[in-house]
Amino acid sequence: MARLLTLLPLLAVACSSSSESPAQAPDAGQDAVADTQGDGAPGDPWVVSTDRGPVRGGAAGLGASFLGVPYAAAPASALRFAPPQPRAAWTDVLDAKKLPPACPQGVDPVTKVKPEQSEDCLFLNVWTPKIDRAAKAPVMVFIHGGSFEAGSGSLPVFDGERLANRGVVVVTINYRLGPLGFLAHPAFNGGEKGTSGNWGLLDQKAALEWVKRNVEGFGGDPGNVTVFGESAGAVSVCLHVTSPRAAGLFHRAISQSGTCALVNTPLRDPGTPGLEDSAEERGARLAKAVGCEGADPAACLRAKPVDDLVAAGTGGGIGGKELGFGPAIDGWYVPASPHARLITGPANDVPYVIGTNADEATLWTSALKITTTAEYEAAVRSTAPLYADELLKIWPASAFSSPKVAYDTFLGELLFTCPAREEARAVSARVPGTFLYQFTYVTSFGKLYGLGAFHTSELWFVFGNFTAPLTFPSADEKSLAEAMGGYWTRFAKSGDPNGDGVAWPKYTTAGDAHLSLGAPITAGTALVKARCDALRKLAP
Repeated sequence: MARLLTLLPLLAVACSSSSESPAQAPDAGQDAVADTQGDGAPGDPWVVSTDRGPVRGGAAGLGASFLGVPYAAAPASALRFAPPQPRAAWTDVLDAKKLPPACPQGVDPVTKVKPEQSEDCLFLNVWTPKIDRAAKAPVMVFIHGGSFEAGSGSLPVFDGERLANRGVVVVTINYRLGPLGFLAHPAFNGGEKGTSGNWGLLDQKAALEWVKRNVEGFGGDPGNVTVFGESAGAVSVCLHVTSPRAAGLFHRAISQSGTCALVNTPLRDPGTPGLEDSAEERGARLAKAVGCEGADPAACLRAKPVDDLVAAGTGGGIGGKELGFGPAIDGWYVPASPHARLITGPANDVPYVIGTNADEATLWTSALKITTTAEYEAAVRSTAPLYADELLKIWPASAFSSPKVAYDTFLGELLFTCPAREEARAVSARVPGTFLYQFTYVTSFGKLYGLGAFHTSELWFVFGNFTAPLTFPSADEKSLAEAMGGYWTRFAKSGDPNGDGVAWPKYTTAGDAHLSLGAPITAGTALVKARCDALRKLAP
C-alpha cells in the first residue's frame, strides 16, 4: 500500500494544501505572549517553576491555564533551518496569560486573514485541573493539523479547558511549518544526521521532552502522557510512534485522520522511477526561486525575509513541479518508510487509537465537477494512473449513488480509511490496547455544503468547543461531544476508553471491530472491509 501511495499525484494536493475547515479557522485577534513581569509573590498559587524559569498562569474554569510558555529558543537567524535549541533561562516571572503567535504561514484560505505570527513561535499552552505536584494527572499533548503549512496550537477550537475539567492536563503546541519547518537542502547537512529537514518534527519532539521535564509542576504525570493529533498532527503522531528517537516520551497515542502512509518523500533522490522527487530537490528549487544558489546557500536562506520563504514555499509550481513541504524519510528521525515500520516493526508499541471521518475527501473535492461515469474514471486515472484499472474494479461508479460520491469515497478510503484500518490491524497484533473508530456525524454545516462528516469536523466534539461556524450546537451534538470527550480522556488515563455508554471494543484482525461516532454511537465490524482488503491484495 505504501508503494501505491507514492504514485499518487493528487496526494501532494491533499497533503500540502493549506485548506482547513472553519472548525480550525484562526482567531485573528489572538494576543501574543507577554514579556516577563517581575518576581512573583512568595507562595503565589499561580506561579509554577520550570527548568528555564518561573511562569504565572491564571484561572481557567475549574483549574488553571498557562499560555505562551516557551519550550525552545526562537528558531531565527543562525537557528533557522536547525534543530531546536534550549531557551535562555530567565529569573523574573514570565506572564503566561496570553496566547502566543503562530509560526510563519500564509493567509488562511477560509478566513482570508493572516494569523498573528512570528518566527519566535516555539511556545506551548497548558491547561491543568489542579496546580499540585502531587496530583499526577494524566497528560494529553495535542499536535495540530494544517497540512504541515498552517495552523497553531492556540486556535479557539483547541482550547483545553473542557478536557482539563475531566481530570487531565492538556498541552497544545506550536511547531515550525512549511519551508521553515521542513526545508531540506544539502547545505544544511554539515556531515551530521538530523541536520537537514524535519525541523518541525524535531520541534514536536522538543515539546514532548519539555513535558517530560516540567509537567509535574503543573500537576501532570510525566509517566502517563498521551500524544494525540489531527490530520498533519495525526501523521506526526504516527511518525513519533515509529521513531526510535521518541522512545519513552509518551505512553499512549491517538491519530485522528492521518496515518504514516502519507509520508513517502525521501530526503535524497533514491534513483527509483515513479517515486516522488526528494526533499532536497524541493529545497534546491526553493533556494533557486529566492536567489540562494550561490556559494553559501545556507547563509543566504537564513538571511532571507520570512515572507519571501513562506511565499515561495506555498502554492507549488516551482520548476514545474508541486513543491509542498512536509516530513521526509531522513534516515534519522524517520529512519525508513514509517508505514512499513508500523506494519512490521520495530515501533514504539503503545496503546493506540486510530480513526478517520466518513467523508475525509470532501474538503478537497467539493469544487470538482464530476457528473458522469467517464469523468469519474478520468479522475481516478489522473489520481493513480499505474493502478487505475484495478482501482476502478474496487471502486466501480455503479456501486455509488453518483460519480461524485464515487470519487469522494474512493479518495477518502484510499488515502485515509484503508491505511488507518491497515495500521490498526498491524498495531493490534503487537498491542492489545488498539482501538479503531470512524466519525460519522454530519453537522449542520456539513449538511449545508454537502460535505458530510468532513475532514476536521470531529475536532469540535473531541475538545467540546463549538467554535464558528458551529456556534449553536444541537442536543445531539452536545451529547456526542460529551461522549467523545469521555472516550478520549479515559483512554489517556488508563488505555481503555470505556466507561458509561456504548462499549468500544478493542480492535483485532479476527473481530475487525470499530466504533461509529455518530448519533447514535454504535459498535460495528468490517469497516469497508471488502474494498480495503482488495486494496491490500493489490498493493500489500
